[in-house]
Amino acid sequence: MIYIFSSKKYDATTIYYADDVISDEMREVYYDLIDELAKVVKEFQNNPVVKACPRGFNFYMRAMYTQAGKWTSTNYFKHEDRERCEQNVLNTEW
Repeated sequence: MIYIFSSKKYDATTIYYADDVISDEMREVYYDLIDELAKVVKEFQNNPVVKACPRGFNFYMRAMYTQAGKWTSTNYFKHEDRERCEQNVLNTEW
């Protein structure tokens, strides 16, 4: 997947592959977490009290990702790998 970010603040646009930002190892850790949380949610949904709720209330899980930390790791326009990431996209033979 290719991401395209434009910034009025920097008057610039940058592009990168998701694979250049999140490693396969980190992605696998996320997948494992989602699988484990899905099991917990399923147990919750099978609880007799939840199933008997007369108003139909239930719970579902949605994977959401955030970035935190210093600008050196979260700013795509100032990140030290920006040029390499952009070149990876631009050098792809379609």
